[in-house]
Amino acid sequence: MIKNVLRMFVLNLAIVLPVTMIILALQGVSLGMVAFLVLSFLTPMVLRRQDKLQQFLTYPWRNSLYAYSWIWCLTFFFLGDSVIPYAIASGSMGMIMLGWIVVFTVCLLAMTIVAVILTLFADRPRFNRWFDDSLDMAVYSLPVPMLLLGDVLFLNVPDPILAAQLSPQVFTFLQLWLYGFVIWTMGVIAIYLHPRMGQKQGLRLARIMVTALVWLAINGHLMYGWKPDFFMELLYFLMPVFQGNWLVYITPGLLEFIVLGMSVGLGILLEDFILKRQAK
Repeated sequence: MIKNVLRMFVLNLAIVLPVTMIILALQGVSLGMVAFLVLSFLTPMVLRRQDKLQQFLTYPWRNSLYAYSWIWCLTFFFLGDSVIPYAIASGSMGMIMLGWIVVFTVCLLAMTIVAVILTLFADRPRFNRWFDDSLDMAVYSLPVPMLLLGDVLFLNVPDPILAAQLSPQVFTFLQLWLYGFVIWTMGVIAIYLHPRMGQKQGLRLARIMVTALVWLAINGHLMYGWKPDFFMELLYFLMPVFQGNWLVYITPGLLEFIVLGMSVGLGILLEDFILKRQAK
């Protein structure tokens, strides 16, 4: 399997990197980034349709999982850079081009590895419906939003004047992030729990509605409802915002995993209750 994955990566790299670097050199960084974004997404899917390559390699992941890996890695490399910041050298043209070659290569390698890991994760043995469903939905819904949120909360702003200047921009971003997070999570819940062959559509729709409503209710209370003082003190301790602390990437994700687990659990309870009632 490792040899097959390496072959897929090398073949992708041999197509994506030269074209991207030519466009970047001739048209600038913006168009080069767009070229990499498009080519890194489409090239593996085009290669999959080439019958002549079937004897050379097999496709080591699902299209949907590679698409998610693509989103995840683009977010990490080109939007999320607070914990691991990097910058392209601004010296000679050769150093600039070399820097972009390294970034694009590492990013494409990360897409390949993450897609394979997600495929192995999706094919794992399942032992508990509640835990497995919660874990699946958490893996699909949390990493990208939590990375974007953490990049803002990670900012170290000790100066009150600077903090006051940044407050409007941070507040606007957090509002947009919250809307996006709600839409993203609702989409994951709906797609993951969508009734498949042999499943009752009405029953599964009821589970989707309960899971989504419970998730919205709990998060709405966490955002705007009353919370005891000890809870707020514990939250500030575990999530020290605007202090350059890496816990802001971990604590929100763990909290949202608990919320998602509670929502999934109540949805399963409703589904099982209705099935038992119908069986009588």
